[in-house]
Amino acid sequence: TCPLLLLDDAGAGRPKLTEWQLSSMRHLFDVRHSNGLPTFITTNIPNPDRFADRYGKHVTSRVLHAATKFQYLNGKDRRLV
Repeated sequence: TCPLLLLDDAGAGRPKLTEWQLSSMRHLFDVRHSNGLPTFITTNIPNPDRFADRYGKHVTSRVLHAATKFQYLNGKDRRLV
């Protein structure tokens, strides 16, 4: 119910999510989408298809429907410098 949620680095962590993690993400995005609550997401996942591979079509559909803007930031990975 927070007025703004920031999910930083979605997609980081274990390669395959557990059913509990997937269920939690579905619930989180269902609630936020249903209540029109803004969510800011950063991720290194390059496109919506890959996002759907990780989080499922249901979550991706909610994210895409609620999105007012996608901003792709390109540049040198500062962690590798």
